Amino acid sequence: MGKLSYLARNSTTYTEQQIFRGIKARDREVLAYVNREYRPMIHLLIRRMGGTQDDAKDIFQDGMLELIKIIEDPSFQLIKSIKSLLYVICKNFWKYKSRMNHRMVELNKDHHDGVEVPSFEEANDLDLFEKLFWGNFKLLPKTCREILELHLKNLQNSEIARLLNMTEAYVRKRKSFCTRKMIKAIQKTSEYHKLMGLSKASLFIQNRYAR
Repeated sequence: MGKLSYLARNSTTYTEQQIFRGIKARDREVLAYVNREYRPMIHLLIRRMGGTQDDAKDIFQDGMLELIKIIEDPSFQLIKSIKSLLYVICKNFWKYKSRMNHRMVELNKDHHDGVEVPSFEEANDLDLFEKLFWGNFKLLPKTCREILELHLKNLQNSEIARLLNMTEAYVRKRKSFCTRKMIKAIQKTSEYHKLMGLSKASLFIQNRYAR
């Protein structure tokens, strides 16, 4: 009976409106359906864009949280499919996270404790990004700095968990939180907008999906 019940739940399909209302109500069965049906699409997207399995898990988790926040916004109106919306959210998250990670890895090669962050008077983009990055990095909680520093050394979540005596699930959750905290803080600055040369349209998208 239990097996038949499981198969019945997994064969259930929902209309867009049912998914929309279910997510808004945080219905467990609808959320499980979205997770089951859409997660492979996001994992494939992130892997094709150069991300790891851990990256795919992180981005899907962040994307789902953002999807819920967007749908719970009273002003939100469903125009496209939920699947398409989640795809765009996750693609944007990965776009900015990978850009940030690329810079983080580049900067980490020359970074050592005690090295001062370059001043704004140094005019090129790299100097500006270093200022933004290290200025915000130093403000992160100690746990965030420890996890991200190991992440910058290309350690997997399992290795970070072992070294810091944490669970892998905690490392994944905390790394995601810390990265978003960093990105959110940097993206609020006018210097970042200058650096990225963002248009009004892309600013809207960025602010919408990096809340």
